[in-house]
Amino acid sequence: MSIKPMEQAEPWDMVPGVVDEPRDGRTYSEVVMPFVARTDSLILQGTKFSIGGFELLGEATDVVNGDQVFVDHKAFALNDQPFQLRINLSGFVLELAIRAGFVGMEGEGTDQRLLFAITEISPREEQALRRVIRAYLSGQIATADDVMRAMDDPTGTGKPAPKAAPAVVQSTLKPKLVAALSSILCAFILTLSAISIFDKFMIVESSFASVTAPKVDILSPGTGKLKLAISGSGETVARDDPLYEVEIADLTADVALSEARLAFLVASRDRSAPATSQIDDGALTISQIEAVQGVTKTDPKLLRLEDEISLEQGRLKALQLKEAALTDFAPCECSVSWAQEDGAWLVKGEPLMTLARIGPEDLRIEALVDLEEAKSFSLGQTAFVRLRGSSELIEAHIETIMLDGQKRPRVGFPLWLRADHSLGSVTFVMDRPLSPESIGIPLDVFVTDRLPLMHSIREKLGL
Repeated sequence: MSIKPMEQAEPWDMVPGVVDEPRDGRTYSEVVMPFVARTDSLILQGTKFSIGGFELLGEATDVVNGDQVFVDHKAFALNDQPFQLRINLSGFVLELAIRAGFVGMEGEGTDQRLLFAITEISPREEQALRRVIRAYLSGQIATADDVMRAMDDPTGTGKPAPKAAPAVVQSTLKPKLVAALSSILCAFILTLSAISIFDKFMIVESSFASVTAPKVDILSPGTGKLKLAISGSGETVARDDPLYEVEIADLTADVALSEARLAFLVASRDRSAPATSQIDDGALTISQIEAVQGVTKTDPKLLRLEDEISLEQGRLKALQLKEAALTDFAPCECSVSWAQEDGAWLVKGEPLMTLARIGPEDLRIEALVDLEEAKSFSLGQTAFVRLRGSSELIEAHIETIMLDGQKRPRVGFPLWLRADHSLGSVTFVMDRPLSPESIGIPLDVFVTDRLPLMHSIREKLGL
């Protein structure tokens, strides 16, 4: 059964009518009122209905193609059929799902009417239909409140109702047992109240907490194509391990051109003064070297070549240093939190990679707490940490307090959490080492000195 507002129901163009008809508690009273009955394949117009059945016109609308067809009553004569009745009432549509069997027909041709008896209807829908019929027989139009009210008493038949047998009330609980149970219940309620008061005034619970690590942001040293030396995010690297190289085509070409020019200048000098190459090879004596150098210092052509060689050597050295700066190595034992894709095109200064330091002294538990509560904390204050899904409590101590958590460059927190200026950042240190795999995993942090006692009480009570 469903009730829909009139503006949401399908426009069946029905106008409710009211007919006065005598009734009593032993017969069904019919209501002459248009309604619609729908089967799996047909939509039929109804003329009247009662608690026990309804009457339909012989003409119907085909659900598939919308054509008007004349219904053969033999199609309903085999067995019961499921129907969906739709009745337009005061501002809403009442839909009933029932089953009914064909019992006969009246009239002929276009005046033919099919008679059906309701064989299956739920108690709730039967009561709703009964209320609609009663409202119409009393000269009123049923409303949604009328249909949805609790079931009313059946219509009286004039016969006295049978008297109910007097109930025999027996008490199964003795006064002492009742008193004992009441005492236990009161003690349980008082314990819960004490725990609730303790949690509210004695425990400061973090809004969010996890294991964090210092963050190292790496920016692109130049504009070019990225060539990663690592597999990507999540990889652990040791100190001085290669991380990446940015390939700049123009710089590579300049290095190659400078090397070729330097080789050409050296070859030109050797051709002009062949003995100079023997000096480099160590094939001449000291007197011969001095003689050759004396000639070189007086020959303008050789002096110019030497100057050009020195200049090109300096230029090549500068290009090689610039090229070496495009290759970077790990500054620490780190975990790669994020990195650009291999082969990506980067602009100078663009974020290239984010590392997290994972040394034994780097990992800390960080919690975000209300700013006013963070102001009341002190360094070294005791706290307790609990992993999500675990009941074990681990003792920790406050190491640092920062009222502006957005200024703490650590990995393990979502950025949108750090952007909340109403929360302060507190770091905790524990005696046991932390695992790098736990970075970013949520934790529960409680700042209090008495949590173990209350925790044991909760465990005993199963809370």
